[in-house]
Amino acid sequence: MRPVLPILLLLVSIVPAWADRIHLDSGGVIDTPNWWQDGDWLRYETASGVIGVPMGVVLRIEDAEVEKPRPLIKDRAPRTSKLPPIDHQKEDEAAGLIREGTRLLDARDFHGASSAFYQAMSRDPDRVVSYVGYTVAQMRLDRDGMALATVRDGLNRFPRNGQLHELLGDLMDRDERVEDAVESWTRAAAIKSSPRLDEKLATAKRDLEARGHFRFSASSHFNLRYDGEVDRSLSASFLDYLEQEFGRLSGVYRHAPSQPIAVLLYPKQDFQTVTQSPDWVGGLYDGKIRVPLGGLTHLTDRAQRVLSHELTHAVVHSKTRGNCPKWLHEGLAQWSSGVRMDSHRRERVVEQLATLQDPALWPSKQFSYGHALSMVTFLADLGGFHKLISLLDLLGEGIDPDDGLQRLYGEPFPALSRRWSRDLARDTADKR
Repeated sequence: MRPVLPILLLLVSIVPAWADRIHLDSGGVIDTPNWWQDGDWLRYETASGVIGVPMGVVLRIEDAEVEKPRPLIKDRAPRTSKLPPIDHQKEDEAAGLIREGTRLLDARDFHGASSAFYQAMSRDPDRVVSYVGYTVAQMRLDRDGMALATVRDGLNRFPRNGQLHELLGDLMDRDERVEDAVESWTRAAAIKSSPRLDEKLATAKRDLEARGHFRFSASSHFNLRYDGEVDRSLSASFLDYLEQEFGRLSGVYRHAPSQPIAVLLYPKQDFQTVTQSPDWVGGLYDGKIRVPLGGLTHLTDRAQRVLSHELTHAVVHSKTRGNCPKWLHEGLAQWSSGVRMDSHRRERVVEQLATLQDPALWPSKQFSYGHALSMVTFLADLGGFHKLISLLDLLGEGIDPDDGLQRLYGEPFPALSRRWSRDLARDTADKR
């Protein structure tokens, strides 16, 4: 098979001056004096005969500017559905807009990125990267309806694009259509596999197996799936409490997620199997709230704290568009579920910080829930809880966490961490 490519390149390079130029989505070009569409294939003539390529890989065909001779092949299929000639100005504009959209995505300016990719699609609808970028930006803005319409349009044009199939799977999963998500992710993996896709597929398949006997309930802001053996009154009490907390947390964080939040209540063993979590984990938010029931027959105080904790993650993730560091996420989730620092927690955090050469390294070297809660408590005492909400506002605009802290507290994270560590050690010693 190895000699085929050089031979094809030779064949398509030896063409007369009046040849049309076929542009492929791979970036390659084919020059040919005669071509025609044959169903889903584009056929073209070479010196050695007729060759075909799938229409799905053809971007456009550029006309030759001189008169062509009579076709070399007699009785061939008629030339139909000719693609429009290239517009170099629009092509250059689209390329510039794509570069700008990519830059804005990296900067987490999803509104700006969305606008740039939309304009790129308008100028040159034959560039798959515009559809991918616009879909990603819309999903980050929680505009799943627009994202879904765009990704479907993109797949009509580029049916063999793995990124679009993966994004369609992500949208299906967000809508709790897990079977459809698995189908789309499987198609994406068949085109080009990756560890990320493998993980999505493995989690979804475990989830489908566990939820085979689940029931479904819904409220204004939640889609709840739960073990079929659970009493309906318990599921109703879960939904009532979640709606109550949604109202409270939306007020606290000045933000209400626009998409329904998926909540799954598992038997404890199924929870560990699906999430691959250790047995001490009481709940998880990974885009969906997942909670092990553990034989619950009524909504306990502990269950309420778990729901409040995970719902805080959902609200903060939505408000910051995924731009919130783990320490802030976990500190706020504990704070909002009513957990506060006590003497035991303070002593433990001080002991652990003392083992670090630089306290600013704690998120990567020594992360714990106690550290996160203590740091958030320190910041709340320093500037009021409202300043933490303002920090989340900045993160939602795409501001780097360090820059946001510098802007609001006058110091970046490392300096604030060292100050927090000194103050915590001093205050703890004073209370002994």
